[in-house]
Amino acid sequence: MARTDLTDLTRTSGWNQVLAAAAREDDEQWFMLQRLQDFTDLDKVSGTDLDERAKEVNPALISRKPQSAATGQVRFSVSTAVVGSDVTIAIGTEVQVPGSGSVRPIKFTTTAEGTILVGNTDSNLVAVVAQEAGTNGNVDPGTITGFGSKPSGVDSVTNPNAFTTGQDKEKDEAFRSRIKRFILSLSRATVVALLYAAFLGEDTASGKTVQFANVVEDLVNLGKVTVYIDDGLGTAEGSPVPVTGEAVLASAVGGETTVSLLNKPIRTASGFTIYRNAAPLTFGTDYAINPANSKVRFLPAVFPDGLTAADAITADYTYFDGLIQNTQLHVDGDATNRAVYPGYRAAGVQVRVLSPAVVQLSFSGNVTVAQGYSQTDVAAQVSVALQDYVNNLGIGEDVVLAELIERAMAVTGMYNLSIDDPSEDRVIGEAQLARLQSSNITLT
Repeated sequence: MARTDLTDLTRTSGWNQVLAAAAREDDEQWFMLQRLQDFTDLDKVSGTDLDERAKEVNPALISRKPQSAATGQVRFSVSTAVVGSDVTIAIGTEVQVPGSGSVRPIKFTTTAEGTILVGNTDSNLVAVVAQEAGTNGNVDPGTITGFGSKPSGVDSVTNPNAFTTGQDKEKDEAFRSRIKRFILSLSRATVVALLYAAFLGEDTASGKTVQFANVVEDLVNLGKVTVYIDDGLGTAEGSPVPVTGEAVLASAVGGETTVSLLNKPIRTASGFTIYRNAAPLTFGTDYAINPANSKVRFLPAVFPDGLTAADAITADYTYFDGLIQNTQLHVDGDATNRAVYPGYRAAGVQVRVLSPAVVQLSFSGNVTVAQGYSQTDVAAQVSVALQDYVNNLGIGEDVVLAELIERAMAVTGMYNLSIDDPSEDRVIGEAQLARLQSSNITLT
């Protein structure tokens, strides 16, 4: 400054105040520009701002997931074997984790009918859903022991396995990740796109949602893909519905080469038969079928001109409902409702949604506890820890022996563990799902 003609630039001078004010204004403008840039950055926004960014991506197809209720299975029992007639437990029966003091009970409602057959003391496993959404419905094994109103002829109830599917409102990180996956899914029929579509699956009747998914491409029959899904319980398949004698086409005009069954998708493992004028046709010779969309194609080698006038087509088959049916709809799309079901399968690709084969594991070993701890209590917590690890593995994920040991030894009060079974890692196929029930765990 001494080499220039500028004067009066001390801290309290007028010129200094004018220049400082301009500098502060520039700084504020740059700060606001940076804030504006951050406001549009998906990785930096949160809360309602993140919700607004999602709306900009596609308001009709992506929004923050609300709370979802936990689902699971319970078993009803009687003290002595049933005689005379079966005991039926109606849909809508209320069971609960009993409350204590100021702690409210956690209530569940059955979504399927249960039965204790004559000569038995236990029912089948009966599906239930929590009455309140959120993680509060995630309960440990053996904790559901109470009734809202005990069904006639039933003495007790319990949940053999933990409930883990209850979810709180989707947090920012999970929502942010899902927005990015949605953007990546816009190129249809990629693995990312099909996985995104799979996780949209939901069965509103039972409360089940897709918790795990795996895409498997057929390396021989190119263009055919299977998406395996699970609801976290190994029960995504539900109860497939058999159909007998469905009138697919009452009377052909003549020349038809394709027809569509009334329900989809088809469970081919249950078998299916297409009839022409009451005579069964041969699959692969007379016709082909797409199990995903239930379309039947009459092959030109046998039907070069299609069906003959007045031909009647009927069918016997079994179809999936519930979670698999809804997920298949998300994958294929719905031509009558593209706003909700735009579809993620590319033309010319056949994608089937199926449930994996559940591999029920067993575990046996000896638990040694530290001084001052109860062997029974510690063993019970080890059982919960082992189930928590295995039952949160995804489709096709191996069971690692070292992980089992680590989870068990992390339980407070554990001193040592010797394992009899398994003796090594358990390899799980890409179409399989490992699961571990409390009844298959033996700890001494």
